Amino acid sequence: MRLSGVQDDTAALARVGWAVRRLTGGPGPEQDLSAFLDRRDPENLSDEIEPFVDRASGWLDLMGQAADLHSITRAAMGFHLWGLAGLGQHGDQMEAAVAAARIAACEGRGAVFAPLAMGGAGGLRAGGSPFDRLARWLDGMCDCDAAA
Repeated sequence: MRLSGVQDDTAALARVGWAVRRLTGGPGPEQDLSAFLDRRDPENLSDEIEPFVDRASGWLDLMGQAADLHSITRAAMGFHLWGLAGLGQHGDQMEAAVAAARIAACEGRGAVFAPLAMGGAGGLRAGGSPFDRLARWLDGMCDCDAAA
């Protein structure tokens, strides 16, 4: 996360606090997405807008269909489906990245989340075939160049 000015400090700290709370405990995104994100539809939602619960259900249904895949693969899939499901807010990918980090580590022993950009932000870029996206995702998680 980068700050573009002093006025961004408070908002950035609030976002970092939100991310840390989601990464270190509470329900995971696949257990209760509304609680994980702490998002609800406003009571005066217009008829033109699809309710959050419907968008979240679509994403959760797709994630449920991938239950047999490895958790790291599911994390990459969930991240790249986030925007397609209409879950992103104004192009912001922080929620998607935090959810993916929790999903990636769900089978881990001791780790609550997996870092996603150790080798750069390539895994967070859209574009390319599913194979290319997964390869970039794995490269981003392991920082393979540093190990060489």
